[in-house]
Order: sequence, then structure tokens, then C-alpha cells
Amino acid sequence: DFACESVRRAQAAMERGDFAAEITAVSGGRAASKTLVERDETPFKLDMARIRSLKPAFRQDGTVTAASSSGIADGAAALVLATEDAPLRWRGHRLRWASGWPPSPG
Repeated sequence: DFACESVRRAQAAMERGDFAAEITAVSGGRAASKTLVERDETPFKLDMARIRSLKPAFRQDGTVTAASSSGIADGAAALVLATEDAPLRWRGHRLRWASGWPPSPG
């Protein structure tokens, strides 16, 4: 029930727009088939009946299951470190740019 309640809360928060200020849409895929992702799709794809049938991962009476843990693809981040006047000096140009890494082997 812990995981199901967590999913329900995530769905409700996203429907209310609680995370709108923290989430930026990203596009990905090949040029011919670009996809725009504007919200976390996972909470809306989960089957509550299946969640209830999952066994705890660590302890027999535990609450941590595959459904209550972070997905393998969770999260994305961007970080800009700059002084307040830096954008003016750089005229909007980036000094460094990082765009993803290949998956770690193994």
C-alpha cells in the first residue's frame, strides 16, 4: 500500500502542477523522430494491482519494492556555475557544455 499511495500522491501532484516550476521539457531521439517529454510518464503507466503483488526487496516485511524505488532512468539535471555578471561578459556564450554520457558498462 505504501508504493500505491506514493504513486497516487505523485499523480495528484503532477495533475495539480506542483512540479511545473522544477521541470523543463526535454526532447530526445533521432532527428526524424524527436520526442518531447514534458512530465514524468512513469506514475501514469503503473498498474496498481501489479504493484501490490510485488515482494519486498530487502526484508520479508519491508516496504521497498521495485515499484517504490527509483527507476533506472529517473532524473536529469543541468547546472550552471557563474558569477552574477558572467552572462554579460560571455555575451550568452557557454564556456563548457555537457550533454549526456553513454551508459556505464556492466
